[in-house]
Amino acid sequence: MTYEEMNNKLDEISEDTDTFNVEPLTANHDKVLPYIGWFWRDVDFDSRITLGDCGKFVGFMESNKWGYPEGEVTEEQDAEIKRQILDICMEPTNEKLQKFYDFLQTCRGADWRGWESG
Repeated sequence: MTYEEMNNKLDEISEDTDTFNVEPLTANHDKVLPYIGWFWRDVDFDSRITLGDCGKFVGFMESNKWGYPEGEVTEEQDAEIKRQILDICMEPTNEKLQKFYDFLQTCRGADWRGWESG
């Protein structure tokens, strides 16, 4: 599956709350994929993944117009994110989407740009 096909599939399911339910994301943000913004923006899966923290969840943030903390994930996190995303694209399920959301919440980084501790 190409990255373009992956992004198309992710865009297709990103707000499909009739089929999927990812807590607390679905209840609070009407999304099933953790992305920050009004709509899914294509992610450059050829590069190391950059995530953002909007204060409510960690997710993809391809356009940081709000100045939220953001940063690259580690090599290990990058590999796991891409593995899980491919698996979701091949066959999306609630279990996979919830596991992915939960994993992304562990990817915060104290060295992210804009991070203010304490």
